[in-house]
Amino acid sequence: MQMRDGKRYWNRFADNYDGEVFSSLEEDVRGVIRAAVKAVAGAARRGAARAVPVARERTRAADLGCGVGKYLVLLAAHFDHVEAWDLSPKLVERARAAVRRADPALAQRVSRVAVADLARPEFSAAAASEEPFDCAVLANVLISPGEPGLRAVLAAARLRLRPGGHAVVVVPALESALHVKRLAAEAGMPKGAGPYGSPLPGGDALLRGELKRAGVATKHFLEVEFEAFAAHAGFTVVPLSELTEDEPGDGARRGEAAAGPYPRGGTRVVYSWASELDLAEAAVPRHFASQPPPFDWLFVLRRT
Repeated sequence: MQMRDGKRYWNRFADNYDGEVFSSLEEDVRGVIRAAVKAVAGAARRGAARAVPVARERTRAADLGCGVGKYLVLLAAHFDHVEAWDLSPKLVERARAAVRRADPALAQRVSRVAVADLARPEFSAAAASEEPFDCAVLANVLISPGEPGLRAVLAAARLRLRPGGHAVVVVPALESALHVKRLAAEAGMPKGAGPYGSPLPGGDALLRGELKRAGVATKHFLEVEFEAFAAHAGFTVVPLSELTEDEPGDGARRGEAAAGPYPRGGTRVVYSWASELDLAEAAVPRHFASQPPPFDWLFVLRRT
């Protein structure tokens, strides 16, 4: 994970990461993230089998901003070779420990867990001398306010991917954040309660989606905003359903023809109200159950 405050910020959470940092993978009630990784792995294997002139025998995945390594076992279950990076040395140590505790058959597929600043030019430059990946996961990594840093991280992810490779990206949804904030206010929840207890920012900060989550300024994206952002970085948004087609390119062209240059390809990673509000199930206001649940956006991006 990357934040403007850098190593010092994330090192603070290393010892109590599970208690302090929301886990998109563990709280994903519909299993959308796991389904996306599986679909991308399937596309990578089909691509490897069709590779010319020599078929690639191994599929490769990278976790960019790996935190304590929650995604590493998942990636190792679907890809032959996995590498990971994070800004925080303490989080990297915890991620390495998680790999050591994993099933040995999966752990041996994780060859590198290292410290790196994804936004630094050195990380992007190293891609030229290393084998590219079929898949890159960026799970709530693009969350630090400031467009230049966000663009640098996504550009680095693109350079790490082979042409036609895919990035699985999870980002906070501005639509959901405002929905949660409105319901909390209507329910009369105490000031400061819930993830969006801080006052809404004024002026351009709100337009940029820079809301405080748990007191920390965090970038949130509109669906159409992220699609344009990804296109500018050299990616095409791919609906999850397309990855199961025999000829993915045909599906992409059909989507473009129907929806223009930015096809609506975001998928909702839905969370329970209890996990979003960090409350016991019985403490969640009763009328929340009839409301659309909170969510992050998941996008599958294809490197063009």
